[in-house]
Amino acid sequence: MIYDYTITTGTGEELKLETYKGKVILIVNTATGWEPHWMFVKEILEVEDLR
Repeated sequence: MIYDYTITTGTGEELKLETYKGKVILIVNTATGWEPHWMFVKEILEVEDLR
């Protein structure tokens, strides 16, 4: 399950995904760079008013 994973944040801190259990998580693959995905993510945030 996704909540079993721990990720490293952009600041180098460890973050357990179980912290977000019961909440919506949007995972964006930034291996190809952030820019191609930004407009899509921004649109989702605006439409769903998740900011």
